[in-house]
Amino acid sequence: ALVVDDRPLPAPFHQHFVCDEPARAERDPHLASAQDKQARQRELRQHLGPEGVLADPELLSSTARSIISRVYAKLNGTDFRREALDVEAQVERLFQEATSHENLCQCYVGWCPFW
Repeated sequence: ALVVDDRPLPAPFHQHFVCDEPARAERDPHLASAQDKQARQRELRQHLGPEGVLADPELLSSTARSIISRVYAKLNGTDFRREALDVEAQVERLFQEATSHENLCQCYVGWCPFW
C-alpha cells in the first residue's frame, strides 16, 4: 500500500499512478490491438440491435458525425442560429424553450402526443 503522512492511501487513489504497461495496454483502447478493435466493433453492432448488426458502417459514421457536430454547435453557442450566442443568451433561449407551451404539452402524458 502507498503511504503518505503515515497514512495508507486507498488502492483506487494510487493505482492510477502506477505504471504497468502490459496492464495499461489491456485497459487502454488506444493501445489495444486491431483484433481487439474489431471485437469491440462487433460488440457495438450487437448492442445496436438487429439493424445495427446489418447497419452500413458509412451510415453509422455519418450519424455519429451529425451528433458530434450538434454537440459542437451547442458548445459554441451556434445551435439555435448561425451566429454564436453568449452564455446568457443561450440560457435565456433554453428557458424559453423549456417553458414554451408547445414543448410542455409534448411532455404531458395526458395530451397523448404519441397517438
